[in-house]
Amino acid sequence: ALNMDEETVLNACRYWEREGLVVRLSDNPPEFVFHSCQEALNALRYGWEKDRYVAAICAGPTVLAELGIIGDRRATCYPGFEGELLGATVSDKSVVTDGNITTAKGMGVALDFALRLCEIVTDAKTADKISKSIYKNS
Repeated sequence: ALNMDEETVLNACRYWEREGLVVRLSDNPPEFVFHSCQEALNALRYGWEKDRYVAAICAGPTVLAELGIIGDRRATCYPGFEGELLGATVSDKSVVTDGNITTAKGMGVALDFALRLCEIVTDAKTADKISKSIYKNS
């Protein structure tokens, strides 16, 4: 897990609020700095209100739920955090896209998550081309 300080979170938010924002949290502090950083939460709300893409992986979808972003949409998260997806229809799928929200279970599905985001911001053909170019130990 990456240890992100508040400045790192804010720089990421400033960059991504133009197009979308990916929230990645683990259950280990200090990654939960996102929860306590009001400017980061404001950037996430701003992006959501402007119909930007919002994506969250691991425990990150819980932030979306806390902000009321997920609402009654389908979502997934790291196992054990499902109860914090208030109002969401919790899916057992690894990666879930509902409208402009994409959520994923965790690191084990990070490649699938990244390819889904690639498909969203480009197209299925590009995502498939990238997928085929990546070595995967099957």
